[in-house]
Amino acid sequence: MQTENIIHPTAIIAPSVKMGVGNRIGPYTIIEGEVEIGNSNHIDSSVIMTNRVHIGSHNRIYPFVTIGHMGEMGYKGDRLVEDGYVKIGDHTIIREFVNIHSPVRTRLTRVGDHCYIMNKCYLAHDVKIGDHTSLTAGTKLAGRAEVGAYVNMGMGSAVHQRIHVGEGAMVGMNASVIRHIPPYCIVAGVPARILGFNRIAALRKGYREEDIQKVENAFRDLLLGQSELDHEIANLIRLFSESHREHLLVDFK
Repeated sequence: MQTENIIHPTAIIAPSVKMGVGNRIGPYTIIEGEVEIGNSNHIDSSVIMTNRVHIGSHNRIYPFVTIGHMGEMGYKGDRLVEDGYVKIGDHTIIREFVNIHSPVRTRLTRVGDHCYIMNKCYLAHDVKIGDHTSLTAGTKLAGRAEVGAYVNMGMGSAVHQRIHVGEGAMVGMNASVIRHIPPYCIVAGVPARILGFNRIAALRKGYREEDIQKVENAFRDLLLGQSELDHEIANLIRLFSESHREHLLVDFK
């Protein structure tokens, strides 16, 4: 394991930055403020981190990514929460020109472990992203949007502010998400509507094929609250539906 940090001489690292070991920092990168970086991260050229950012270990951050700038609030005025910060987990890849903003309404903007954030994605203030989730190029998440674990967001898709996308969902290319998406739904369209059950995410999560088939057979009834199937996915859907009664998507194509 590489124990020293390799920092390009043109990079600017403020004295306030705390860093573990084995990190690589590329040319013209600027890291300032109350930033904490774990071990064995590769932070490429021309990356900017500022204010309060906590990054785990074994992440790869590509050129021209910005993390930690104050949340965009338009005419209300951009601002920072005094003790708020951006948290990036472990083993996550963040590609070129991604923007991740600091929180405004809560204490945390968060990206989980083993995520893949493709180029030109926008993560507004207070966004939360679960583990093993992929945001395809150009995905836009408005303020306080939440995306669960094992989600796949299609290229150019957009999620309205304060809207939640449940675990295991798949959102189609250029979809407009203006209502909460229950777990393991495949959705597409403008506005997004439900196409079916995302069995690929269920397989990725490690569920057995026979159980997945039972959930798939009962999926429509589960979303409509008309099934008593006892399975973890079924229970997730019930819990999500109960806690997101307002603006819950149950429209089918």
